[in-house]
Amino acid sequence: MNASPLPKITVTLFPPFFAAPTTQHRARLTIDPNLSDLIPIETLWQLRVVPITRHGRIITCAMEDPEDLEAQAQVQALTGLRVRPVAASAQEITRLLTVWR
Repeated sequence: MNASPLPKITVTLFPPFFAAPTTQHRARLTIDPNLSDLIPIETLWQLRVVPITRHGRIITCAMEDPEDLEAQAQVQALTGLRVRPVAASAQEITRLLTVWR
């Protein structure tokens, strides 16, 4: 049986994710399928957020507006994890939420 490939999302990373302090970096990240149950799908649509990875007590989330502190606070309240936001286009967020779960 062939497993389907894990979904990927294109995001923009800003410092301090990498050393160059004044530049942006585009990356294609694989989404961890184990995160699909942490936040209700309705909330993901409302906040325009896609959880990507988790490392310890930090969850990296692709966000249409990575400076949306209210959305970050809601994700943190739901998951109990500190949120590390990365930017993603509205089209990328919609594409992934449409096929989520």
